[in-house]
Amino acid sequence: MKKDWRGLIKIKKIQHLSKTGEVLWESSNIHNTLHLDGELFILNAVFAGGQDNTFIPDFYYFGLDNRATIAAADTMASLQNEPSTNGYVRQDAASLGQFSVVLNAGHYRAESPVIAFAASITGGWGPIRNLFLTDEPDGTGSLISSVALSGGAEISVGVGEQLLLEMGLSLFDVP
Repeated sequence: MKKDWRGLIKIKKIQHLSKTGEVLWESSNIHNTLHLDGELFILNAVFAGGQDNTFIPDFYYFGLDNRATIAAADTMASLQNEPSTNGYVRQDAASLGQFSVVLNAGHYRAESPVIAFAASITGGWGPIRNLFLTDEPDGTGSLISSVALSGGAEISVGVGEQLLLEMGLSLFDVP
């Protein structure tokens, strides 16, 4: 039986924590949308030159935004209301620590360390509805993939609060 591929990223667990560590909201096993720019990016990196050209970036970044819906045709210009103050920064995948590649249910998956987005002690940010993956720290580059928070959740992160994520990146949906 053929199983449809659900894209590159699966949020294994996401939690919105208060400044005292209380779980305010959580969800798990959320699948992504692989954008057309993401498909092109991956295919170019693997089949049109790879490491011998500029398709493979030095860094990848995770960010948050507030698009009401996510579409395969979205680009970096489609991002809406990405926070820009009060402690928010796109998270550089390399600075998060080493991703581990594990064999799970007969398929390989890159497992992320915990990714933390935190509001500063002087102010919060949001609301946000989505996590996205890109190859640039600013508005340029390719929008590779996006994940809508489950249940239409819209989260604002207040003073001292955090949004913690654990992800799996794979070419096959594994538990």
